[in-house]
Amino acid sequence: MTAVKKTAVDARIVDGTMIASFMGAEPPKLWRADMNSISSATFEMQEIKGVFHVVMRTGDKIEEIAAFSDKDGATDALQALMTAMLTPASATTAAAAAVAEKPKRGFFSRLLRFLLKLALWLFAVAFVLWLVMMAFGPKIISLAMKDPGMTRVQQGTPVSADELFGE
Repeated sequence: MTAVKKTAVDARIVDGTMIASFMGAEPPKLWRADMNSISSATFEMQEIKGVFHVVMRTGDKIEEIAAFSDKDGATDALQALMTAMLTPASATTAAAAAVAEKPKRGFFSRLLRFLLKLALWLFAVAFVLWLVMMAFGPKIISLAMKDPGMTRVQQGTPVSADELFGE
């Protein structure tokens, strides 16, 4: 098991709701609010009798979110709330949706996909070679046959090197 830091603070926006956990607060708290209701809210830190309170002010209404014994804990809480408000919710939801949509493929599925791609690639290369031979093959063969410097040697017939190489 992993140990949670005593001063751990986390805030996120999930499905239009801000959820924040304040493990360093006294008492530790989990707070949640609908984003529509806090769209014009202000988050503040107030010190009352040596205790630092993180509050949300909406017009004249003040809601206490969490209380901390030290200023650093309250500052961390404000920072977490600010970061959550500035982070677009679509970034986390889009990333989560992309991960959820793409199922992992098994070994045989990947192997089959690779073999199909290889076969398609080899077929394409063979087709291109066939097109080249159809277009230029007869011309190349006829040029080779008409070459006067080319000596035809029958298999098994002795030929001198001068005759063969034309020297």
